Amino acid sequence: MDSRGQPHVEKVRSEWNRRRRDTAPVLKVHELSKNFGAVRILNDVTFQMAEGEVISLIGASGSGKSTLLRCINFLETPTSGRIEVMGDAISITTNRPGKSEITNRAKIRLFRQRTGMVFQN
Repeated sequence: MDSRGQPHVEKVRSEWNRRRRDTAPVLKVHELSKNFGAVRILNDVTFQMAEGEVISLIGASGSGKSTLLRCINFLETPTSGRIEVMGDAISITTNRPGKSEITNRAKIRLFRQRTGMVFQN
């Protein structure tokens, strides 16, 4: 036990970090933004996720948690940004002002089959 009464926390944490460094991220989100009309809900969100990693989103009501998950799962079309799934980029193109379109729909279907998301309140 350590000084806080936690058994082997640092050893477990360092092993997890080593494994995480050795594997390519399964999900990369880079500068993802989402507008609803003139209101920007998400502003340049960037993160990556390793295989087996669990991420919790915590925030106030209306802060964009569900919108972020919906954009990652392509239930909403992001306004801009880049999403990579298992090394494959899912493209978001802007055809005309205020209108974005997602390309690579086959990759999106595969991603949805391999991914689990839980929306809770």
